[in-house]
Amino acid sequence: SPASLVIGMPGETSQTIAETTDFLAQAMEHQLEPPHKRVSINYIQVLPGTPVYEYARAKGHIGTTPAEEEKYLIKISDVDACEDTKLINLTSADYFTLQTWRHLMLLELEVRWYKRRQWKKFGPVPISAYERKDYHTQGYFNLKKLINHPASYRLIWPVRRVFYLCYVIVKDLIRMPFKQVMALMCDLIKNHLGRRPERFDYRSLRKIVNEWPKKSATLTEKNMWILREGR
Repeated sequence: SPASLVIGMPGETSQTIAETTDFLAQAMEHQLEPPHKRVSINYIQVLPGTPVYEYARAKGHIGTTPAEEEKYLIKISDVDACEDTKLINLTSADYFTLQTWRHLMLLELEVRWYKRRQWKKFGPVPISAYERKDYHTQGYFNLKKLINHPASYRLIWPVRRVFYLCYVIVKDLIRMPFKQVMALMCDLIKNHLGRRPERFDYRSLRKIVNEWPKKSATLTEKNMWILREGR
């Protein structure tokens, strides 16, 4: 079955991304298919009834009034699961760096898989009937379509961080207001020039949220706690 990962949780850092990538590369180095055919990497989705929703709400990413929450819920409704426009940055990394993580992970997995095979392009791999249908019967998998040739990976690898950083910036320039992209650019520059330390809290997110005092400013918020606690 495809390996499905969720990244971008509060506390996620470049170090945790590197550790996850290394573990996954070792686990997948012996498989017949290249990693992009068997790895689904998704960014955390901030949805009601989850600890991450309460975390994002408390940190001011969503808003605390019913009107602000409704605006956010309308924004993320009827949006494809793999669509990154609803991505909320809950990490200490800047937004552009966060967006490069999935690309860098997939690239490194592919490079390490091909290196083990002396950079030889793989041929047709026979797939069993069970494997052919597992993408459809076991749930959603965000499997990426890559340039499936080892030469492309060898070309991109030396400049991978700059390459994908430019890619996500251009992508956001197309889909976001110019002022918003410029603000994110400033955050990127501050992050790299100021070398802002990445923070990691080893407690579970559910434990962090549960430790916060449940103080409600309005009767509406207090009545919503049973629903807010969700699962």
